[in-house]
Amino acid sequence: MRKSTKVTAFCPLTKLLKSTRYREPHEGFIPFPRNVYQSNTSVRLFQDQVKSSIASLTQRKETALKTEAKQREKISQVKEQVKSVQTHVKAEFAKMHQSLTDREQRVMVDLRQREEEILKRMETSLREIQGKLESVEQELSELQTQMGKDALTFLQEESAANRRVSDEGFDLSVCEAELPVAKYQWPLKNTVWREIIDSVSPGTRLPFSP
Repeated sequence: MRKSTKVTAFCPLTKLLKSTRYREPHEGFIPFPRNVYQSNTSVRLFQDQVKSSIASLTQRKETALKTEAKQREKISQVKEQVKSVQTHVKAEFAKMHQSLTDREQRVMVDLRQREEEILKRMETSLREIQGKLESVEQELSELQTQMGKDALTFLQEESAANRRVSDEGFDLSVCEAELPVAKYQWPLKNTVWREIIDSVSPGTRLPFSP
């Protein structure tokens, strides 16, 4: 019976290392003998390793470039969305601003009309009061002058005049017309906001809506 022989496999680089005499390390020591670097087998082994590394790194580079491109695309999308939203928000606030301006003008016109109506009534009442005041002052002045005359003249003139002061027709009153201030305060806010909401296109949410 033929005796089996154990075969040990060595890679070319291992064989070269085994066949090389060991040398003590020294300054400038080269780990591998010159014949290793000059060996075609050794060169091919290192070239294969480098090629494998290049292929792996190339794949990683392609993956990184694709990921970078996607990230840049996402950044561009966000920037475009922001521009679009900014344009929309400005347009909506422009509508509300115009609505507020129109409402302000209408309120100011109404306020001036109210002022004219109330002041007209009050000024009419004031003129009536001033007219009666002038009449009283004139009569008072005449009586004071009369009191300064001598007794005989005073008696003669007063007897002839038969003057008497009466309260008849001397009704004085203050016009109590008041400006409806409450109309231009809190209720106005509710009215204005309703008009603003109505001025926005149906189905459009306000920019500050949750």
